[in-house]
Amino acid sequence: MELEVSGLIQILNKQNRLIEELCGLVDEQLQALKRDDVDKITYITSQQEYIGRQLAGLEQQRQVILEEYARENGIEINHFSDLLQYVGSDDFAEIQK
Repeated sequence: MELEVSGLIQILNKQNRLIEELCGLVDEQLQALKRDDVDKITYITSQQEYIGRQLAGLEQQRQVILEEYARENGIEINHFSDLLQYVGSDDFAEIQK
């Protein structure tokens, strides 16, 4: 049995992009703090909060997908490593990335 995990991979890729965006905002925020640019700090903080909410929504979707995989296939998935035996090696490498 091999699971179709393209939906999971899409969510993980979206989460990764958002986390990269957060890292960029942290750098901008540090520079704004050094310049004591309150307006920029406020703007960046609101962007961080928005991205955090997006991440939370994606995390809920990710958990639902894993629960569906487990329920539909009668398997237990507690960690990504539990998927190893149910997905192709390319898909698993993409999940790990």
